[in-house]
Amino acid sequence: SSGINAEYGEDFEEKIFLFEECYFVLNKLERTEYMEMFVDQIGRSDDTELISHYLFNFEDLETEMIRPLLELGAANSEVFFETLSKSIDKNAHLNKNALHLLQEIDLDIFPREE
Repeated sequence: SSGINAEYGEDFEEKIFLFEECYFVLNKLERTEYMEMFVDQIGRSDDTELISHYLFNFEDLETEMIRPLLELGAANSEVFFETLSKSIDKNAHLNKNALHLLQEIDLDIFPREE
């Protein structure tokens, strides 16, 4: 059976490699199945480190990479919220990636104060 072996990718560098390869196939060949497998199988673990690796240079991030990162970190709204906050503080405006993130994100994942 084809798929991404869940045991492969335990190491951070392996996860980066796998994510990059799945992203390449998604972006260049427009095939979603490998990124879907990555999110389903590898993304079950705590993905904060992986997502933060890409969001660290948020302004320079390829805009097309935002959607896969959101899918990977769907349950981890805090890392995206912090990224948006830092980006707005740093730039005093919404850059193209911040606008795209706001368009793509499901705002229901953010906790609300009551």
